[in-house]
Amino acid sequence: MTPTLRGMAETDSRAVLWANILVLMEHHWGRENLTRLAVGAGIGPGSATRLKQQRTSVGVELLDKIAALFNVQAWQLLVPGLDPKNLPALMPVSETERAFYERLLDAARALKTNGH
Repeated sequence: MTPTLRGMAETDSRAVLWANILVLMEHHWGRENLTRLAVGAGIGPGSATRLKQQRTSVGVELLDKIAALFNVQAWQLLVPGLDPKNLPALMPVSETERAFYERLLDAARALKTNGH
């Protein structure tokens, strides 16, 4: 992987998207089901197959359709390691809450760094 300007590794968005769609199908339906994905999201079966094969460029409209099917936000489909039982949330909007969570994250990082 190539480092980015912010020092983070680049992510294969197509792989993340498919992994998250798969985990959502398994969570909601108990298994992978491309036909149900296509019909439920109102996309073509070929699009569902290309998503699985990670060979397609995905637009916002397609993300919106898939997100609506699983009752999540489109951006959540692109978060690595999506857990359907604990969906990611955006950071709180107030400065006080943001500062509080930053302190918590700093403390957690310090604990991890110190091996505790």
